[in-house]
Amino acid sequence: MAREIVSALYGAFLLMRFAAAGCNYFNYTVAGFWRSFGAAVIALPLFLGVVYVHTWAGEGVVSFEVRQSIFRYGSGWLVYPLVALVLVKILDRMESYVAYIITNNWFGVAQWLLVGVVSTVGQASGSELSNLISICLLLLLVCYDFFIARLVLDLTVGKAVLVVFIGVLSGMVLDTLILDA
Repeated sequence: MAREIVSALYGAFLLMRFAAAGCNYFNYTVAGFWRSFGAAVIALPLFLGVVYVHTWAGEGVVSFEVRQSIFRYGSGWLVYPLVALVLVKILDRMESYVAYIITNNWFGVAQWLLVGVVSTVGQASGSELSNLISICLLLLLVCYDFFIARLVLDLTVGKAVLVVFIGVLSGMVLDTLILDA
């Protein structure tokens, strides 16, 4: 298991460089699919660091915000694979579903590391620069999502854009339902 984790994380960091060879480091089996959800546990401390940076910088009831954010985090790990299942059925890419979720899950660790570093730098640099950094980070994360969808699902540009758009939309719906409750 440890070897699989190290291999998958290496693959994820290669994908951060937009290197398609990163996909060669994932265990694209049904067992690998289920184990890839362990990435949520690995990424959790990174996520909690981001939550801490943002709740520490803001005002309000910190413990409630943290509980809400953790619930949103867990919900995202459960909901997106279901949304993706519907998408790959519609796009006739069921044969790539397992590989897509595995890649997405392990890449989540790399994404949360990047978000953590950028959030910390952004908070330290002041509000206007922080806003610019956040926008650039969001654009980069969307590019990563597009790259992975196009690569793993073997989609046209338009279909990959659709997958990313629906993924972002599902995240916004979750945020609205959970964080604005």
